[in-house]
Amino acid sequence: MFNNTIELSVLDWFHLFGYHNDDLHWKRVVLDIEGFRQALFTHMKMTEDEWIGYRETVKNYRDKDVAHIEVRPVSNVPEMQNALRATSFYYSVVLKELSGYQDYSMWPKALREYYQSSLIQSREFSELAFNATRNISEKVY
Repeated sequence: MFNNTIELSVLDWFHLFGYHNDDLHWKRVVLDIEGFRQALFTHMKMTEDEWIGYRETVKNYRDKDVAHIEVRPVSNVPEMQNALRATSFYYSVVLKELSGYQDYSMWPKALREYYQSSLIQSREFSELAFNATRNISEKVY
């Protein structure tokens, strides 16, 4: 489950910040491209070269371990905090832009808020699933 979550996160993150011609890339969504780019670097506390290096780390993992599996003795999962910070920044910018078109006041103001409410609900689901299956013995090996 953990590996699937990381792999899906990498694939989806790469849609937003990977290939510039991807239909979901931030450049196809954000109005002020240069302003967003500079604000992203500031938010991330990274230079453009550091950002490019981080992006390459994610790309290498995506290419070699997720999208085009390359048999290797060790997989190098990228540090995902930067991906989360960049995505959170993207979300805040896009939500602000979308709010000019219609009411998004019911949406979470930040991804952290969404995470917290989702975590609470996920724990409830997990507890219900565990309790519903706790008495079932494994019979297939």
